Amino acid sequence: MLSPVCVVDTNIAVSGLISADRSSPPARILNAVLDGIVLYLMSRGLLDEYFSMLRCPARVRRHRCTDDEMNRVPACLVANSM
Repeated sequence: MLSPVCVVDTNIAVSGLISADRSSPPARILNAVLDGIVLYLMSRGLLDEYFSMLRCPARVRRHRCTDDEMNRVPACLVANSM
């Protein structure tokens, strides 16, 4: 069976990251993407937007994200994209 292919908006990715509820729809979508269950379309512009959203200093401080955590998400997104 083929994996579904989609475009994952940056709002979904960021909401999935910061959600306290791991069963929320954004968290489930992000986890499916990071686990390679859902393939998605990636463009340079979308990747730049992901990096911009994930590197926002206020967001990093508020959610106490490490550099490794912030770098893992774009790396996984690129690895699992089309």
